Amino acid sequence: MWLPAVLACACLALSSTSALRHRRDDSDAKKPLNIRAYPKVAVETITEVLKLECRAPEYENVLIPVLIYVGKTGNETKQIAIQKITGQESIEDDRIKSEGTLQVTDGVLPRLNISITKPVVDDGGVYICKYVYVDTTFQAHVITGQLDVTVTPPPSKDFIPLPETEDCNCQDVWDEIAKIKATLVKENKELRSQVHSYDETCRVSFSAKFATRNGYSIVGGEPAIFDSVLSNKGEAYDVNSGEFTAPCNGQYFFQVTLRSHQEQDSGYVDGVIQVDGEERARTSVFTDASNDNYQSATNGVVLALEKGQKVNVQVKSTSSGEFVGDAYSIFSGFYLYP
Repeated sequence: MWLPAVLACACLALSSTSALRHRRDDSDAKKPLNIRAYPKVAVETITEVLKLECRAPEYENVLIPVLIYVGKTGNETKQIAIQKITGQESIEDDRIKSEGTLQVTDGVLPRLNISITKPVVDDGGVYICKYVYVDTTFQAHVITGQLDVTVTPPPSKDFIPLPETEDCNCQDVWDEIAKIKATLVKENKELRSQVHSYDETCRVSFSAKFATRNGYSIVGGEPAIFDSVLSNKGEAYDVNSGEFTAPCNGQYFFQVTLRSHQEQDSGYVDGVIQVDGEERARTSVFTDASNDNYQSATNGVVLALEKGQKVNVQVKSTSSGEFVGDAYSIFSGFYLYP
């Protein structure tokens, strides 16, 4: 006959939680109810199932688990489901299912699980879980926990749903997605504008060499005319004058390699990259020996050019001999960006 009395006491405890709080011991306070939802942020028309789980903590002094209850607050608290010793009661809603147990077997503690199919905005709110038990001194205890669950409105047509995982805490994820989307749209717009600003006629490049191995005398104060092109995209390099003409404003890169053969004559042999006659970069070799001397030198430079400016290689030398042509001496350049 003591079981009905215990149940009556437990029901009274459920309705008068504050009156029983002084009966909790320190171990109870350190072991709150485990109530969780996944996903914690659901999306109407996207989330298939919203799951809630309320699990009792493990206490050593439990004599009888009396009931475990889940409700939702609003203007008034609405019961969703309750698992009692005598059985389970649930709200009458085809979308809401519950299952639970008060038995403690194989490490499984008293619990109550709720599944809400196709959750809607109204399913969001604060959910409360209560666990009532009688301890070994026949005192009744009520343990309470609560959790705020969000169900957002249906997304726009270009929405990309996130995977629903038990570990995902996505409280602020939608605001973050909106910020990322705005940033990507802005950057994409800027990138398109930058790409469209690139005039295809500016994208020039060339490489030119001396056509033959021999026959190009070293003469100071004269341009080095590389008279055979390996490539000449945009036709900005002139094999007759040895000059490159910038087709538009922008940054360009140029490089020259010269291999010289000084014939029993000391002195220097330089190749100067110049813009409209003004020096920008220089290769240089020098010998003070009075015998044959073969040397190669390379230099490169990035130049900011305006449309129509001309770039060539000028020879500066106090020696005599000839340049070694073909693949040994190369003048190259190309457009980088505006």
